[in-house]
Amino acid sequence: MRIDGTLSQWNDNDNCGSISPARGGPEVFVDLAAFARHEHGQRPLLQERLSFELALDRNGNLRAREVRRPSRYGMLARLRSAARPTPRKRKRVGQGAAILLVIASAAYMFSAYLLTVSGQPPDQLEEAQQVLPIESQEGLYADIRRTVASLY
Repeated sequence: MRIDGTLSQWNDNDNCGSISPARGGPEVFVDLAAFARHEHGQRPLLQERLSFELALDRNGNLRAREVRRPSRYGMLARLRSAARPTPRKRKRVGQGAAILLVIASAAYMFSAYLLTVSGQPPDQLEEAQQVLPIESQEGLYADIRRTVASLY
């Protein structure tokens, strides 16, 4: 559980100090190694707001660990976490890509179908429409009549 507090003492020679919890209670020991990785090398300022977790050292004394400076990095951390895709967002992106792929392939197949249907020259379509009615009027013996007519 994170606790908020302020840096009440700091010793530059030993790189350690103490934090006063915001809700009261005993002061908590803190050293430079307890600060987050990206904050190493930056000297903490007195009365600076800090956020930390409690831990016990070998002797059973309270000490701060995973100390963060919310006033400096709070906004940046929130922006980074909001921009980072979660597994749920990744899943939605994958589903959206799959749906888009299906729609694109269906559109391509439909356009290819339209090109094949309308791709025939109009002459062939008209000839096919004219031949069918004539053959249907002549009936079953049309071939025989043509063959006989061609002999004479």
